[in-house]
Amino acid sequence: LNQLYAQRYGTVPVVHATGGLRDTVQTYDPFGNTGTGWSYNHAEAASLIDAMGHALTTYKDFKDSFRSIQLRCMEKDSTWDHAAEQYEKVLINAKYQW
Repeated sequence: LNQLYAQRYGTVPVVHATGGLRDTVQTYDPFGNTGTGWSYNHAEAASLIDAMGHALTTYKDFKDSFRSIQLRCMEKDSTWDHAAEQYEKVLINAKYQW
């Protein structure tokens, strides 16, 4: 849950893409200006360094893009109400799939 708390306050996460981290942090795409952080797939130092390098380069050289990532993070709805709505949609889709 720490990544959700961080995002709410504008801290852009760099995470190992596993479990809930993969679900809650969308990798930044500089061409589409989408995403809420950076992730890496392999639990290796080189992968972390690469992801951190992308984050730091964006922060240093593309401040407007970094600010837009922060704003997306802060605007993201991570409430239980939103989670319940998503869960309800899945259940309804499953019910009518028969």
